[in-house]
Amino acid sequence: MTYSPTHLGISTLLLYSLMPKRRKKYLKSNPITFFLLSLGALIPDLDLFFGGHRYISHSIFIPLVFTLIARYVKANKYENLSFNLQYLGVIWFSHIIFDLSFGPLALFWPIDNRFYDIILGVVFDMKGNFLLPITITGLFMTVILTD
Repeated sequence: MTYSPTHLGISTLLLYSLMPKRRKKYLKSNPITFFLLSLGALIPDLDLFFGGHRYISHSIFIPLVFTLIARYVKANKYENLSFNLQYLGVIWFSHIIFDLSFGPLALFWPIDNRFYDIILGVVFDMKGNFLLPITITGLFMTVILTD
């Protein structure tokens, strides 16, 4: 399991570094908003206190709902609220991606109640060339379903 400081730190740094300058300016002028939005990276783990960890709150549909609501809100001219919802959705999704590296998640709840464990890998070959001693010969992905 990814630790809370890792979720908080890496997600926040990654998103902040990728966002446009005008959004960075908005967050710099609203540090409390930035802090609260960053805490969104920890929200999926609140299910630890209610049982069923890595279940409902780790579904990809929750951040998708935040993003869809953000689009609707933006159409109604609430740009800052739209950005906040979108940021929350993306940081929630980043939490799910990090947790995929440490065991199964109910990724498609409520449509599918099974747990998905996705393993990504790289295949190396020791036959390199004069610049690199190894070469990448393939990529693989394994999906394990459990009930």
